[in-house]
Amino acid sequence: MLVRRRDWATLRLERRHYHAEYFGYSWHMDLTCKLAAYGIYLGFIIDGDSRMVIHATVMPDKSALRVYEELLRPALSLWAFPDQLVTDQGEEWRLCIFVCFFVWWVTGRATPTGRIPHKVVPSTANVCNPQVEPSPSPSPCPDGSTQQQPQPQLRPQLRSRGPCRRMRSPSPSPSRPAIERPPPPPPCRGAATRRALQL
Repeated sequence: MLVRRRDWATLRLERRHYHAEYFGYSWHMDLTCKLAAYGIYLGFIIDGDSRMVIHATVMPDKSALRVYEELLRPALSLWAFPDQLVTDQGEEWRLCIFVCFFVWWVTGRATPTGRIPHKVVPSTANVCNPQVEPSPSPSPCPDGSTQQQPQPQLRPQLRSRGPCRRMRSPSPSPSRPAIERPPPPPPCRGAATRRALQL
């Protein structure tokens, strides 16, 4: 058992083999949303061969147009199109993917045996953006000045994608009772339904 666990840990910790044949073979584009609660998104494009940061930018949101205009377009104006763009499955990449496929088709690189211009790699993050509790407005003191409220606390929330595949147990152990979860809240009802129920 100990040997299997050690092998599993070694496989998880070892770096995967990655090979890019030349500069521009693949660009990896991603956003870090750790400061999304403050309206700050950091975007990066990294070359797969040289590991060079092609372009980095700070954006106030992650709309598809803004990601294309502020992240991909400046990199394309400096370095031209890569052979393949690698992203996760986020909605913010739609325009970038369209542009890559359009240029791929127009330039004649769309062959049955050629590489497609975009590759989706699933994201491995398991923690959503922390949510910030809004602080109340400063309360007035008796002398007329305002009192400073404490800073908001960050609370990361786990995604509800179900149990992790690697840590799933077949059944609860007999020594530990199963956790009883409260029933889900009733579905939200619209104003028309509420009025009908009040009559």
